[in-house]
Amino acid sequence: MADREVAVTLVAPASTDYGVNTISASAPGGTFTKLRSGQVSDVVARNPIQEEAMDITAPASIVAGAYGVTGTIECPLRKDTATKALFQSLMGEPATADNYTLTQTPYELALRITDEQANDGDGTTVYYLGVGMSSCELSLNVGEYAKCKWSWIGRRGVTTDTPVNDSTTTFDAHPMLVFYNATLTLASTPVKAKGVTLTIDRKFDQDYRYIGSQFLQGLYMNGMTTLGGSLTLGASEWDMLQQIIAGNTDTGLQALDATKTEFAGTLLNPTAGGELKLTLRTPSGATTQVTITATNAIITDMNRSVQNRNMWEKTVNFQCALPTAAAFSVVFAS
Repeated sequence: MADREVAVTLVAPASTDYGVNTISASAPGGTFTKLRSGQVSDVVARNPIQEEAMDITAPASIVAGAYGVTGTIECPLRKDTATKALFQSLMGEPATADNYTLTQTPYELALRITDEQANDGDGTTVYYLGVGMSSCELSLNVGEYAKCKWSWIGRRGVTTDTPVNDSTTTFDAHPMLVFYNATLTLASTPVKAKGVTLTIDRKFDQDYRYIGSQFLQGLYMNGMTTLGGSLTLGASEWDMLQQIIAGNTDTGLQALDATKTEFAGTLLNPTAGGELKLTLRTPSGATTQVTITATNAIITDMNRSVQNRNMWEKTVNFQCALPTAAAFSVVFAS
């Protein structure tokens, strides 16, 4: 019986599945690498076209429309080959090995999902071609390991009733990255946070199609990349909240732009922020595995709440400015 798995392979742009005139049912070439995933989903939508008119009470006819392929993947953040491939699809090919920055060029994947329960237990495999990672949510919370939640889009799927499995992948060399040996700093100052979430959303156009084909015609971005997240702070934290409310961390009575005059052209309207850096290490703390850096993170808002005599819940949100592609990076240890 087949194993349950998801696997990926990088596809060079020169051999892209986009723009082919003759639609092939063959499996893609290349070496597929197993990804240790906790959750995977795939959605294939045929987006039917309906005939509607005044003289009928239900559609007179229904035909297939645009062919849409999307899905999600959840997995630990580790420095294995398959995880790096997902980052390359999302962020572009690294200029230097294992150093991923936000370029304007997405990188195409082929994705393979094996279902060991289908086909009366004999198993089936689906290859998704022309796949791009459209977003990733990186998160680390107290009591957990670092996680990635991916969203992807693709051009089309190819099915086979011959299940395919990888050789056993050794993940011992790429251990989970746990919260207690991670460090989080903002402007070089440690942050007393219970959790951090960072989302990269590339805004791929999911309806880039031409007359003459039902398939997506390329991985193109249609809008600005969104880069931001949130910090869940400890109940004792105050400085960061005060910076948002009053613009500084001085003691005593404070207010935003105190001593300034409105409508006089002298207001400063200062914001909190600086370089946000998350460093993830092995469970032993001996080796740095992944470093995530946003050189210009701006704290945009805060919220807090409390119920009865419970602890205060405090959260601040941030967005990242990106004056250069290198201003945001995900670096894997060699």
